[in-house]
Amino acid sequence: ANRVFQRLGLLRQATRDVIEGSFTSLPEDDLHLDEITDLIHAFNKMIRGIDTKQEQLLQSRKLASIGTFSSGIAHELNIPLNNISLTADTLQEEEETLTPAERREMVADIIHETERASKIVRNLLDFSRERTTRNELVDLRELIKKTVALIQNQLTLNYVWVEDYIPADLPPVPGDGHNLQQVFLNLFLNSLQAMDEGGLIHLEGAVDQKGYVRIEVNDTGRGIPPEQLARIFDPFFTTKPVGQGTGLGLSIAYGIVKKHGGYIEVRSKV
Repeated sequence: ANRVFQRLGLLRQATRDVIEGSFTSLPEDDLHLDEITDLIHAFNKMIRGIDTKQEQLLQSRKLASIGTFSSGIAHELNIPLNNISLTADTLQEEEETLTPAERREMVADIIHETERASKIVRNLLDFSRERTTRNELVDLRELIKKTVALIQNQLTLNYVWVEDYIPADLPPVPGDGHNLQQVFLNLFLNSLQAMDEGGLIHLEGAVDQKGYVRIEVNDTGRGIPPEQLARIFDPFFTTKPVGQGTGLGLSIAYGIVKKHGGYIEVRSKV
């Protein structure tokens, strides 16, 4: 009886963990084959299925994020491509009048701009590529810089600037860098969409009293009404107009943070 109640207690706690976004399998006791063992097997099978669906949802959200800031990416790619085109046209039209030194300088410019465009594409592919989850020490300061760079043109086009006060000596955290990048990308895109006429994203970082590495993302957006604050991490809940939001960004961010053993909070005023 004690064994049954103990395993039922584990199942009850594991179910609560699932609600909190932590998908951890239970130890399977094949020495005592009974209905509780079957239930644990079924629970673990469900957990594996949820974990797989979560990864698929995360990947689809990545692709949706790319669509959101695609105009910024197109603008960022157009700059080096236009420079290459203009330099190549000049080289072709004025080839006979150019000195060898001028030709070498123009070819060097074309190579530089090509590498610039290539880097943009590589960063985009690196972000969008589906990867297996991996655990590593993540430098959140560098990861956030990389995420800001990914949407820099979108920030510029929307007259939004970023103030980064994350200290250089912030300790690394264990986790999956690509999944954590998705968290910050979702937060930054939410901030962008909340600032119709430009504004500021203010970033801070510290180690709190409990030993957590804490990152604060603040913006000067329109704010969230008090009655909606309790629901913003719910799947499919969105304050955006129809067709402008799926309501999955913050729920995915919540799930990723909980899976990393952390927590995410919101404060806002209209």
